[in-house]
Amino acid sequence: MSLQDQLDQLTLATEPQVPAEIWQMIQAGYHKILAQELETGALEKGSKAPDFTLQNATGDAVSLKQLLSTGKIVLTFYRGAWCPYCNLALHAYQEKTEEFAALGAQLVAISPQTPDHSLSQKEKENLGFVVLSDPRNEVARKFGLRFEMPQEHLRLLEALDMPYSSFNDNDDISLPLSATYVIDESGEITWRFVDRDYRKRAEPADLIAALK
Repeated sequence: MSLQDQLDQLTLATEPQVPAEIWQMIQAGYHKILAQELETGALEKGSKAPDFTLQNATGDAVSLKQLLSTGKIVLTFYRGAWCPYCNLALHAYQEKTEEFAALGAQLVAISPQTPDHSLSQKEKENLGFVVLSDPRNEVARKFGLRFEMPQEHLRLLEALDMPYSSFNDNDDISLPLSATYVIDESGEITWRFVDRDYRKRAEPADLIAALK
């Protein structure tokens, strides 16, 4: 089963499991995102990836330059541990980390969560790759992926007793687009997936083909 099949099944399974007013908030925010042309500023294949330094799950500083010193990277941006679509995609990518490594690449995931929340997710989900914290989505902005979270989704998280600020520890309400890049040792973007639809993600098989 493809990752997209799993994501579609998640959507179908969610509607009957949540109260109608919650589903309405989910859908209202979702369609507000879809109505915006958010991908137009995202970095293209052939672009140079902007350098950055972010904290990992244990609070240590990690730069793009450091990461590329060991080979290529598969760089994926995700919204946070509160997003079931993100968690499903991260699990799918984790299952391919050995294949990525055999092709000279490592997986790196970036979200606006604080390092403490990244560590909690890493421990809980047993993620076997680098997780970085991007406060206020500044790195996402450099990649052209930053956009404002719909008010409907902010209210949704409040209703679920998971206020967005509790994950990010600041008043910023931005999100990164669903995006995954393959970046070679020189820092060049050699492949990319970018979509405003957070229910769509890069297929692991496509990432492996890009690395080959």
